[in-house]
Formats: sequence, structure tokens, C-alpha cells
Amino acid sequence: MGARRILKNSSPNFCKCALLTFILGFSNFSLADIFCVSAQVELDMPPEETWEIMKDLSISDKYLPGNRRVEILSKNTSGIGAHRRIHKMKSADNYVDETVINWTEGEGFTLKLHKDDAVMAPFGRAEFTFNIDQTTLGRSLVGLTTIYEMPPGMLQADASTLSIAKHSENKLVAIAAGMKHYYETGIRPTVLDRERLISEVERVGIKCS
Repeated sequence: MGARRILKNSSPNFCKCALLTFILGFSNFSLADIFCVSAQVELDMPPEETWEIMKDLSISDKYLPGNRRVEILSKNTSGIGAHRRIHKMKSADNYVDETVINWTEGEGFTLKLHKDDAVMAPFGRAEFTFNIDQTTLGRSLVGLTTIYEMPPGMLQADASTLSIAKHSENKLVAIAAGMKHYYETGIRPTVLDRERLISEVERVGIKCS
């Protein structure tokens, strides 16, 4: 009864925020223009081995869902300024650019997501982070996070924000499952491999630090 009374007296924006929290299962979500969606997966290998694969930006097509082609547009394939373009196969104009803007050797990095000189639509800012932690058993815990900043007022006004967040979470889970298979075996995952490993991926939810 108390919950019904709160929703009845709340503003539409508050209700939208509550609905987003309920559906996605995110406990710490608050109405803001920046939100982060995270997932993590444990790999049966030490962090040092994981990093040796992760730091090479040219191999992402080996674990991403669907048919992708990676083009390196910078002289370096790792470190600050490394720039890759990920194409969807059979589509010349369907691509996203990813440029390293933050790099911590052995631990992880952050990519700025854009297309040519523009931020990836429909966002005011879009970033993707990879990070590695060590478990108590010496294995790798890989964390993936997308960071989105919406244009002013969009989060409050655009109902598609819920869909964007949920789509982003599902995509992260699929990527993490593919990474686990490729990193541990060196073999590109099939659809069945990815589906089998999805249950081993933890959905962290919205958690901006």
C-alpha cells in the first residue's frame, strides 16, 4: 500500500526512474545524465596472460558477436592514442571508431567510442572500459563497462533510454562470454559457445563511480 501511495504522488520522471531500476535490477540507479552499465566474467588464466591478449586492439573481431572486421588506424595497436575501426561485414558505412584515452599497463584501458570526428550517436559522450582484477585463486576477473552521457534532458524525456541501457547490458554479456571462450582457447566462439558461457557472466548493472 505504501509503495502504491508513493508512485501515485510521484512525478512522471520519478516513475520512469523507478521503472528502470525495477526492470534492470539496478539498486543504485538515480536520475542523471550519465549512466554506466557493467558486466564481469572470470577467466581460467592469470591476469598477466589475460593482459597479453587484451592489450592488442587488433584482435577484437575474434570474440565480438556477429561478423566484424577490425581496421587499425594508428601506428600503435596498444597504448594511449591507439585507434581501431570496427566494421560490420558487408556494410561499408556501418562502423564504430574506438580510440584509447586512458591506459594502465597490466590493468586495463578506456576507449572513446565515436564515428569519424563525432561522438557515437545518440550520446554526448560514450566510452568503453576493460579492466582486470585478480581473484583469490589467482585467476582473472575481467570487467567491462560502457559509460554513456546523454544530451541535456534526454534521459528525463526519452523513453528509449531504458531500451538503450538494457541493450547495452545484453551486448556486454555477449561480449564477455565471447572473450572468455577466445581468451581461454584461442578459438573464435560459435553462437553455441557464446550461449553456453553467458551463464558465467555476472550482470553488475549501473554503477558509476
